[in-house]
Amino acid sequence: MSEFQYNSSSNHAWGSGMIPPFLRDITDFGIATLRYDGQFLHANPRLVELSGYNMDELGQIRLPDLIPDPSTPVSSWLEDIREHPGQGIKGETLMRHRNGQSLHVYASFTPVFEDSGALSHYLGIFEDISIRKLNEALLSHQSQVLKMIATHENLNLILARIVRLIEEQAIGALSTIYLLDKEGRLRLGAAPSWPETFVRAVDGAAIGPEAGSCGAAAYFGRRIISLDITQDTCWGAYREWILSYGIRSAWSTPVLGKDGSVLGTVSMCWRELRQPTERDFALVDMATQLMGFAIERQKAQDLIMGQQLTLVASSRMAALGEMAAGVAHEINNPLTIIQGYAQKLDHLAGRGRLDQETVQSVTRTIKDGVQRITKIVKGLRAIARDGENDPFQEVFLQTILDETLELCQKKILFGGIQLDTDPISPDLTLECRAVQIAQVLLNLLNNSYDALQNTADRWIRVNVKADEE
Repeated sequence: MSEFQYNSSSNHAWGSGMIPPFLRDITDFGIATLRYDGQFLHANPRLVELSGYNMDELGQIRLPDLIPDPSTPVSSWLEDIREHPGQGIKGETLMRHRNGQSLHVYASFTPVFEDSGALSHYLGIFEDISIRKLNEALLSHQSQVLKMIATHENLNLILARIVRLIEEQAIGALSTIYLLDKEGRLRLGAAPSWPETFVRAVDGAAIGPEAGSCGAAAYFGRRIISLDITQDTCWGAYREWILSYGIRSAWSTPVLGKDGSVLGTVSMCWRELRQPTERDFALVDMATQLMGFAIERQKAQDLIMGQQLTLVASSRMAALGEMAAGVAHEINNPLTIIQGYAQKLDHLAGRGRLDQETVQSVTRTIKDGVQRITKIVKGLRAIARDGENDPFQEVFLQTILDETLELCQKKILFGGIQLDTDPISPDLTLECRAVQIAQVLLNLLNNSYDALQNTADRWIRVNVKADEE
């Protein structure tokens, strides 16, 4: 803002507190003359517009009525000039409009002296910087939303931030964001300023030409503007319902994907009849762009996650193939024993030489073999399943190791590889999903087995170290 300097001759001409002729017709700034105590003497039409007070009303109030916050520098300045008149001040502050709303202004107050050196009055200049402050806040919000998108924040948190951006920039607006699901229904993304009854009623609503401004915007793929909800046919059966919330005007804009498909909608609703402004449209367009970025990023992230799960499933199937080969070694041994002892029973029975002690001994051996096979199959079934949704539980590490080795130790030993396991404290536990830990351990053992096929010094050692913390 420009600073004004005054010479002594001009000062003398303004001794009556009148606004200088060359400033009186300026329309970009509010201009006033004030006494040292803040009492308004004269004001130009622009200050009347900024303050909401007419000329007569301004003459009856003081500067603290326009800038009531006692913590502002202007308020402190008014107190100081009572004892030290002649000091000026300038800076940003909030002006209170007659209707109670606050307005950001840049204000400067310059002392004007008589030729004698006595203080005549102060010249106050007020510049409306509300748009600038809104733009600064808008850029800040936009930056925060983009940062949330870049750092993969939860989509609903991002959408809530976008709604907050709209409602802080468009004072008095109530905003909603909906996502369009595969069935063509609106799913609530964010509506923090609306009551719970509204949220429950809207979530899952079908789109259509008479499904309200959001439903129609999603249906037609274009912006829908309802200047007067009582007259707009797009509300259909929803008219009385939305009017019960005090809403009189609304406009909704579809959010389009890269392929032109509708991803969702953004709305601005008002409790009075209202025409949209260029700034309203610019604000919503920015919001839809940010929302589009966020949804497309979420879709890409979901796609990547799906591909990762497919790869994990493929890896698990490959691991199961290797596991099956290892389990064949584990099961073949007890099966061979069972088969041998069954033949022994048959041979002894054929010679009539079966006695109770021999039968019991052979039966115990066969039973042990069956139990070992059962244990191996049980371990195989457990480790082959997806443990992603299992709860975290405290499990003894020795138990996980023993059950995993049951599936592969015979394969390792038959492959001519020495397998050593260092002692593990029987009290050592893990807070984990046991299936996932066993799967990782089994993969490590199988990979170690494969890596040792062409080496002379062939050994595998399992060692566990507990973190002291």
